[in-house]
Amino acid sequence: MLRSGPYALIALALSVAALVSAEETTVLKPLPSKRAVGKLPQIVPVVRGKELYIAWQGWAQNKPGDKIFVYKISLDALEKGQLTRVREVASLGTFVGFAVDGTGVDHVLTAKAESFANKPAGKFVDEVHKPYRKDVLAVTAKGTALDLNAAKYTDLPFYGITNSGTGRLAATQNHIAAVFARRRYTPRDNLVHQEASTLLVSRDWAGVGIKAGNSVSHSFDQRLIADGNDFLALHQADTYPFAGLIAERISPLPRARSVRVNVFACPTFGNAVYFELGGVAAEKDGYPVLFTATRNTKPVNQENQAKMHAQAWDLALVYVLRGFESKGNGKNPYDTVTSGMLATGYAKDEAFTVDNFTWNPATSKYDKKEPRAIKRRVHWLTEHDEKTRASNAKLVRLQDGQYIALWEERGTRNGARAMLLTLDGKAPAKTVKAGEPIELKDLKLPQGDDALAITIGNKPHAAWVTGGDSDDQLLLLHTLDAELTYKAYPLSLP
Repeated sequence: MLRSGPYALIALALSVAALVSAEETTVLKPLPSKRAVGKLPQIVPVVRGKELYIAWQGWAQNKPGDKIFVYKISLDALEKGQLTRVREVASLGTFVGFAVDGTGVDHVLTAKAESFANKPAGKFVDEVHKPYRKDVLAVTAKGTALDLNAAKYTDLPFYGITNSGTGRLAATQNHIAAVFARRRYTPRDNLVHQEASTLLVSRDWAGVGIKAGNSVSHSFDQRLIADGNDFLALHQADTYPFAGLIAERISPLPRARSVRVNVFACPTFGNAVYFELGGVAAEKDGYPVLFTATRNTKPVNQENQAKMHAQAWDLALVYVLRGFESKGNGKNPYDTVTSGMLATGYAKDEAFTVDNFTWNPATSKYDKKEPRAIKRRVHWLTEHDEKTRASNAKLVRLQDGQYIALWEERGTRNGARAMLLTLDGKAPAKTVKAGEPIELKDLKLPQGDDALAITIGNKPHAAWVTGGDSDDQLLLLHTLDAELTYKAYPLSLP
């Protein structure tokens, strides 16, 4: 059960890049935003206290280099725009994630850039699948590197990390969590599958609460945020444990656990899904989840799966209440409404049954008919025509109840957009008020990196970082305030 079609190419431009040769030099300047490719992390900003940390993958000509750079700047000194060097970290070829824990220690997660075919070739099983090879997945914490390809951290040797997917790293005061795509060989069908793993460790990486195993198949995209002492992840799933937008509660030691529920469901076919992750935020009553999707309610099959992508994609939101992990989906994983895990009042309910086709081992095809009874509660924020697709969405919490949604439109109206969202009401009831979207002219949102909230002059702003688009700009910090007023801060070395 392997991803086919255009989605198989997600992030391959970065994932399969070889390490640089001795003749190639990794440069400090990242790729400018206009050249950013794929969905892998490239420039990851993190706020800790009054400082903005930024980590990015260095480049050697047109491919990832052998260094990841970590710099920081005080939020009170953005006008000066002078970065302070924290450290340089050896890159194994792929930048998986970056976080700064509650004590100010920076953590950089990097993986070997390697690509594997769906059918194992040569001595793959003996040389890749079975041994715990060095320099496949490593973390560098405050400059000290630790090899993670060991039985202590994973139920199976790591290989193909972010081969056709993404990764994220997040930190609380005492714990670190990671979610990332990886490959997994299964002898029963002699195939190298795709899945996503969840890893939970203590801040010093000595204690392991959750080993990396098969959390979601085939999750090619993830999101991850800290939520108090816990973490919340999102997965784009097509099969296991069910097809849909999965929210995962990750609870820390000493009673570490992971609970997954489906918060948005739609017709799918095989590995083809018709939604994209956007962003998630935590507030007092719960979690607004932003994403893009088609509104399709009709069956998808072998003949029409490509056509079903070629329709309107809209910006959408669901509101997941706190305590969702104790309610779940019940007996029907495609019913996101009945258990009460979603807030009420913010959108009308949709209920429909659709013929879905799943993997049939007898025919080795997706022709096993399984009717899917879908119940969902979605607030659709846009209403596009079939030639326009909302994509690359991001959500930033300014304060409880006030958010900025960012996304790109492709098709008849190309370009980046922003919208102010106001969420009101006392749980379990919520209302959503969407402001008028504005066009962010001549701006491109980063593909693989999330936006975040920063405070400038005692006011919250949405922010994201891209590579500078001119020789005198190392990085460019983009900001929007609550009035959607845009300002950019060029960042450079002293």
